[in-house]
Amino acid sequence: KSQLSKEKLVEVIDKAIERWRALVLSRSNQEQLEILVNTDALTGLSNRRAILNRLDENIANARRYDDDLSLLMMDIDHFKRVNDKYGHMIGDDVLEKVASMLQKRIRDTDIAGRYGGEEFLITLPKTDLSSALIVAERIRKGIKTAKMKSPTGNVFAVTVSQGLVIYQPADDVQSLISRVDQ
Repeated sequence: KSQLSKEKLVEVIDKAIERWRALVLSRSNQEQLEILVNTDALTGLSNRRAILNRLDENIANARRYDDDLSLLMMDIDHFKRVNDKYGHMIGDDVLEKVASMLQKRIRDTDIAGRYGGEEFLITLPKTDLSSALIVAERIRKGIKTAKMKSPTGNVFAVTVSQGLVIYQPADDVQSLISRVDQ
């Protein structure tokens, strides 16, 4: 570097700083893109693809470490009636509120995702069936007692139906989802 002129050294440093800034911006954009790709835009929960990928990871860990894994599927009861009676905007509000309540009632290590229209999946790693039942009941009660509001100020409530299964050694993502759906 002693052979470089001061101007050339400044130019090299400026280019290095520019590349570093571009790399930082690229990483930030990549992180934002990953969030967009893996998040349900309405609820803020994991989307179907992301929750299925996470379930697959949870199954691999449960198999490898002989850990418990529970899977909870939840469906908002008679959701079509909410949309028909109050409109899709209120239906969206209900989905957002249910998702928020759901997220508040699970651990940081659990993952909740929107599986379909008004269906949600919750993976509960390192959770046996009796502990998962407690989580499921806490979620059910919280949603049942929540107050929803129509555009005219009418207050109404929604309920949910749930399925709960524990991972078995022969399970894969599809078999676990099939069993929890039943």
